[in-house]
Amino acid sequence: MKDINKKLEEFKKQNKNHPEPQSPDSIGLNVKPVVTIWFNAWKYESTEQIWAGLADSVVKGIADRMKPAEREWFYLRLNHH
Repeated sequence: MKDINKKLEEFKKQNKNHPEPQSPDSIGLNVKPVVTIWFNAWKYESTEQIWAGLADSVVKGIADRMKPAEREWFYLRLNHH
């Protein structure tokens, strides 16, 4: 661990003229979280099935990352006409 800290300090000294990376929020950008969803288009036979499968994958992928109460609210709002 000491070697890693030593290398890190050396790196910082060599790159002291370069600014530290900043998070998007710290420089005033309003960035929303991004969710990656797996989708296998090869298992669908027609264009309609692909679109329906993609929509289903997106909804499930988002809902799977929510807490149970948030998920219920999400499904209620999604199905509200």
